[in-house]
Amino acid sequence: MTIKRAVKVLKDENWLDVSRVGSERGGVNAYLVNRRVAWADKRENQRFAAFDARIILSAAEQDQETLEGGKPPLRQLPQLGETQLPTGDGIDPPSQPSLEGLEPDLPAIVRDPDGNEWEVNQETGEMQRRIGG
Repeated sequence: MTIKRAVKVLKDENWLDVSRVGSERGGVNAYLVNRRVAWADKRENQRFAAFDARIILSAAEQDQETLEGGKPPLRQLPQLGETQLPTGDGIDPPSQPSLEGLEPDLPAIVRDPDGNEWEVNQETGEMQRRIGG
């Protein structure tokens, strides 16, 4: 896959935005990338990806979709605190259901031999006795 095709896929899927700086013949593209999605180095180096810039774009150099504001917002990764809600039987390989005993750690209610219900405290990650239910 060429870089041009890869950028087109990322743009079409709303992972990055492309704006024109300068004329079509002698200008360049400005790529707006969400660093939380596209960072490929050590996490502690992510601070080097954040910088402020003021780029002035000419309306005459942009496509109609950019001018009309018809672009959907860029995609985001799920925010901390969101929970997984798996449903259904899954799909055929390679994306198949988990192996028995190796299921992902999802919020769940567990009963001990005495019949008490326990759940995972979402803040601490520890098991706690379920209140109400």
